[in-house]
Amino acid sequence: MSGNYELMLIIRQDTAETEEKNLIERIKKSLNATKFGSATPLGKKHFAYPIRKEAEGKYWLLTYSAKAQEVKELENMVKKAVSEIL
Repeated sequence: MSGNYELMLIIRQDTAETEEKNLIERIKKSLNATKFGSATPLGKKHFAYPIRKEAEGKYWLLTYSAKAQEVKELENMVKKAVSEIL
């Protein structure tokens, strides 16, 4: 049984636009046959306190439907992309 999920990403502010789009594409591909809803850029925002010595980040909201196992796989993929994601 699949459920609907949202994933909020905060990407380093110095990440190039092409790298951002590549990261989003990698996430879409890692979801394989699941239904990907949307990837919405929410813009650059200033943090209330530094995260990994960064004061700002680029926010993205991704929506998708997936099974629990697929969510776990996505979680692992996102953890491996730590250099780009805050």
